[in-house]
Amino acid sequence: MKFFRRDKKPTTKRPKICLSLNSKTIEDLIEEIDEFIEYADMVEWCVDETVGSENYTKEEFVHKLLMVKSFCQNKPLIVDYKKDEETGNKIQRWAMGYADIIDIDADNSEVLKMVKEARRKKTKTLISHHVFDGMPTKDEIATQFVRMERTKGDILKI
Repeated sequence: MKFFRRDKKPTTKRPKICLSLNSKTIEDLIEEIDEFIEYADMVEWCVDETVGSENYTKEEFVHKLLMVKSFCQNKPLIVDYKKDEETGNKIQRWAMGYADIIDIDADNSEVLKMVKEARRKKTKTLISHHVFDGMPTKDEIATQFVRMERTKGDILKI
């Protein structure tokens, strides 16, 4: 896997290992971090998989985010929310300034605005695009990559 960063050329160094957490409870999430953190270079919290996350207040979410981050042993924490865009954008905005990286879907209607807001709050952005119903052609991947690059996100993931 190659990582493309806007500030550097593609690198073929050892790929980074991301511990992706889809836990239903914060307790399970922390247990998984404790068990696997030594193997990971970064941690991704898929907030939408945590039961009740759609009902968090800002204060509840920030408290839980800081608790999760405290278990990550200074490894970057990515916050992701993929269910509905409105709730996801709210969660991502609350994560800005606390999380190291927020994962914004490339098709998000507010992607450009979110990238600018995150940059002001010194939070990196990962712009992601997923295709689950088949393998896109090289041309489709290239077109999507160029479209994503225009967002000026820090990391692009297809």
